[in-house]
Amino acid sequence: MSFHYVVRSVVLSENQLLAVRVVGDDKFFLPGGHIEFGEPAKHALRREFQEELGITADVGAFLGAVENEWMEKSERQCEVNLLFTASSPNLVASELVISKEPHLEFLWLPLTEQGLASLYPPSLRTWLVSLAGQKINLENTELVAFWGSDLVKGN
Repeated sequence: MSFHYVVRSVVLSENQLLAVRVVGDDKFFLPGGHIEFGEPAKHALRREFQEELGITADVGAFLGAVENEWMEKSERQCEVNLLFTASSPNLVASELVISKEPHLEFLWLPLTEQGLASLYPPSLRTWLVSLAGQKINLENTELVAFWGSDLVKGN
């Protein structure tokens, strides 16, 4: 069993969400990555943007957290993702986002239920679609933080 402590970003542009996937995979996730031991979450997110895209991102409001689990090579994996808003003048839906890491590809997904059908974890997908429907400003610091869980009960 492995545990992952991760920071992820919600980057929106033109009613689209920036997502990333491992090249050849059909599952998308939010940009970000592992938080190193003793590293502040916002710092980790800035570092991940620099490593993966070569850009400086502005990390904004804390949005919430989501826990998730999956099987990988017969080993149970569990993670907690801390979610923040992020932005950069380099990140607009009308422009291609090029990864600096050859195993990753970034794409803009429509902020709809169908557009986010391959975004994981599923509870995050449901929450983002509901926000889009309500046209909520994610930079609103009075927004109640989201908590999602995709852990299987009884395991």
